Amino acid sequence: DVKDLDRVFSILVYHDFVWMGVNRDAMNTAIFNSLKSGGIYAVVDHSAKAGSGIQDVQTFHRIEQQVVRAEVEKAGFIYKGEADFLRNPEDTRDWNDSPRVAAERRGTSDRFAMLFVKP
Repeated sequence: DVKDLDRVFSILVYHDFVWMGVNRDAMNTAIFNSLKSGGIYAVVDHSAKAGSGIQDVQTFHRIEQQVVRAEVEKAGFIYKGEADFLRNPEDTRDWNDSPRVAAERRGTSDRFAMLFVKP
């Protein structure tokens, strides 16, 4: 078992864990248990439209930010905030941002970056 980590990062893959059938409760709990007190869990992913939940995880490769936040907090993490450096308000969030199909749009999706801490 990995213990006493300072940080864990999930970069643009949380939505994949959904459509791949990963037990996200177990995953987030394992991450929680691997961090030392005060350890950081950062999650960055492509944002889906508000209210869409997990319906776009495979078709558009996006997930609603609130879903991720609720799942991570359920594991015991405290939400510390988010950064807006990856936000793109011009993104309509109705297209597939997968690297294989995004073509000229690649890198332009609206992305959230949230920070959580283990108490």
